[in-house]
Amino acid sequence: MRNGEEVMKGNAATAAGLLVLLLIPVTFGCQIKGKMAEEGGGLVPKEQVSVNPKEQVRLSLNDNKERISYSIGLDMGRDLQRQELKVDVGPLIQGIKDGFRGNQPLLSDAEVEQVRRYFFAQQQTARAKALGPRAEKNLADGEAFLRENAKKEGVKTLPSGLQYRVLQSGTGSTPAPDQNVKARYIVRSIDGTELDNSYKIENPSVFPVGGVMPAWTEALQLMKEGDKWELFAPSHLAYGEKGAGSAVGPFQALVFELELLGIH
Repeated sequence: MRNGEEVMKGNAATAAGLLVLLLIPVTFGCQIKGKMAEEGGGLVPKEQVSVNPKEQVRLSLNDNKERISYSIGLDMGRDLQRQELKVDVGPLIQGIKDGFRGNQPLLSDAEVEQVRRYFFAQQQTARAKALGPRAEKNLADGEAFLRENAKKEGVKTLPSGLQYRVLQSGTGSTPAPDQNVKARYIVRSIDGTELDNSYKIENPSVFPVGGVMPAWTEALQLMKEGDKWELFAPSHLAYGEKGAGSAVGPFQALVFELELLGIH
């Protein structure tokens, strides 16, 4: 979540096909123009509260601690404005205070997670609409596929939205984010079309656990050497709104077979 992409380097050069793109972490900035607020126990649209310049608190900023504190707040405010993310300033500041001071929060952890999921869904819908019919269809198709897939036997759903099914169990070690792994993989669209297959090349692929797409990074830290999993990734854990060339469209959910062969 954070704009930008960075092409990861190193041992991943041994891979072929889509692996080059798999090594691009998919991150997103909050570029939505929607509005939301928590009100009356439900989530409803709400206009942004404007701030009267006359109501600005005059601060002395006499020492470095005050200047640093103000600078952090100023950066946050400018970032929200730049991203056109519209929030109510009062609850925002109260949330910062409660989190910083360890106060009893006004929302439970479950409610906060519900708000995050709602807001993220609104972001995705708005971005897909802005990108056009193909993106909207991909997002809707992916969501429908994952809803039904979650009901299938053996499929488990993680809090991030990533779904997986164990195809083969290993007994080895589990890699850490800063380690490299040796693996084989197959990439498919949700209709079963094969997009890439590393089993068709001579050598397994080697890449950093923390340098691939979020779906792989998350799954690899749960897998053991010798494991083979089938992953069902929503678009935000795969290539997101950018897609991957002509093979993967914007907001396209993907299915992977990922086999962890070793840790380097």
